[in-house]
Amino acid sequence: MDSRGALDCTHIILRHAPPLQYDPLSYIDRKGKFSIQVQALVDEDMVFRDVYIGWPGSVHDFRVLWNSSLYARAGELFGDGSYVLADAGYAALPWLIPAYRDVALTPAQMVFNTAHATCRGIVERSFGVLKGRWPILRNLDVAVPDMPTTIAACFLLHNICAIDRVRYAEQERADDQCDVDPEELVRQDAEENVPPEDISSGEELRERMVEYMCTP
Repeated sequence: MDSRGALDCTHIILRHAPPLQYDPLSYIDRKGKFSIQVQALVDEDMVFRDVYIGWPGSVHDFRVLWNSSLYARAGELFGDGSYVLADAGYAALPWLIPAYRDVALTPAQMVFNTAHATCRGIVERSFGVLKGRWPILRNLDVAVPDMPTTIAACFLLHNICAIDRVRYAEQERADDQCDVDPEELVRQDAEENVPPEDISSGEELRERMVEYMCTP
């Protein structure tokens, strides 16, 4: 089994509330700011391999995933047994391995979570470097129809820099300030649309990983 990277969402803060025709209240995120969601899969080289842009800031990360082309193509992309890491706000799937929630964990599960967090940290660091390089993403001021194209352009330019090994001067301090909020770990009703057998399969895979890591 091979890891294809880490998955997470980041909020792009908007300078102004969207016009009324775009339902501005739906853009208010958990921190009370207007934002747009971006889901991204990033590899160990900080290259974004899949980006999905456009959902309002109030939408939960797992609902964004469930509606994304990445979810629709998961069988094709990860059918070889590869997997993606995600935080504990996501449900376990045959190809998506989230951390355990910090509730009554066994010692083995704690070891797994520590290793998982170390590997998954690449996605938050990548978001931090992205927003450090392109400050427009910290206070976006473009028309709503232009937001996806503007954001996508920044991701593309970031990838060019990452592939060409262009170092960002503030990289050590560029970690995205988006640590997992406890409220984010409440999975919303998008999970109800996922076949139970998929969740069971993902949880079984995670348990096998724990056993592999902790068996002498």
